[in-house]
Amino acid sequence: MKQFNNLLPSKKTKSKYKDSFASLVCYRATTCGVKLVNNFKYLEQLCIYNLLRINKESKKYKEDLVTLWAKLDMKAFLDFTFELTVNPYLGNVPVNKLDHYPINETKQFNLLDIKLIDKIKLYDIVLKKIYIATYEIMDEKYNAYRPYVELYQKDGDNFKKLGYGYDTHDNKLVELIIDDFNYSIYLTPEGEILLPFKNKKVKLSIYNDLTDDNIQSIISKIYLEDLIIK
Repeated sequence: MKQFNNLLPSKKTKSKYKDSFASLVCYRATTCGVKLVNNFKYLEQLCIYNLLRINKESKKYKEDLVTLWAKLDMKAFLDFTFELTVNPYLGNVPVNKLDHYPINETKQFNLLDIKLIDKIKLYDIVLKKIYIATYEIMDEKYNAYRPYVELYQKDGDNFKKLGYGYDTHDNKLVELIIDDFNYSIYLTPEGEILLPFKNKKVKLSIYNDLTDDNIQSIISKIYLEDLIIK
């Protein structure tokens, strides 16, 4: 299933665009005198507000996907800015605490897509309305971009993180660690969940999605001055 190809490693970035939307919002904010330090919630709200507003005037992608994109995009950018990114392929600490100085590509998650899965049945457990966010990040060991995945579920006006995963065994399978599960499951580049114990596969059906191409189509015609800093 080509819709899950972003889970495959690559020597070159799959992100086709240099600047994320969050980086544009932050640049505009700083020109208006806003400090980035200790201002995450405000910057996140600016990102959500502007992306929803621009989306409404153009392509009109689903608001929940656009909102989640803005939140995750801003976190990834600020973590990169302050070297707080935890790159699982380098260890379990922020990059500013590593015993060597990594290259820039290892410090930033590139958000590639968010998929909404209507339902996932795992044995007797059914997860409904799951958002799967797929990123890429550089693994210095292999000099390649490799996948990182986060799972979310909408909780009122917010999004609750349910789990995460990456290619822990270098076998092109994303090992997912989900809250309240006492075992791992695996996500394949074919869009299948591999369940342990029963050797069973669950095919994921995408209900809706949002990609970096979609985001760029939303913002391609705007100018920095169009971003509202309030």
